[in-house]
Amino acid sequence: MAIVYLRVFIIIDVLNKYQISDGYRQRFLLGLFNIQEKYGVNLFVTLQLISSIENQFEGKSKLEIRASKEDVQKYLDNYIFWFLGFVTRSLEL
Repeated sequence: MAIVYLRVFIIIDVLNKYQISDGYRQRFLLGLFNIQEKYGVNLFVTLQLISSIENQFEGKSKLEIRASKEDVQKYLDNYIFWFLGFVTRSLEL
């Protein structure tokens, strides 16, 4: 079906959060990289910096994105009242 489209995007968000073994993750990424090379699909993967995963992206385009202190403060300012209500309703928190 992807052959019909001029551009195809595969997006995987926070790859390291999926509950899979490192070996399976390596095979999965190799398969994706092969698909990318063979069919020219666009691959977009987000992940936290973990050396066992990051090594598999050697030679690939990468962009490191980090929240600034101001970004975190703005987020907290916008959600502080929601967090307070949530925390006060949960004895565990």
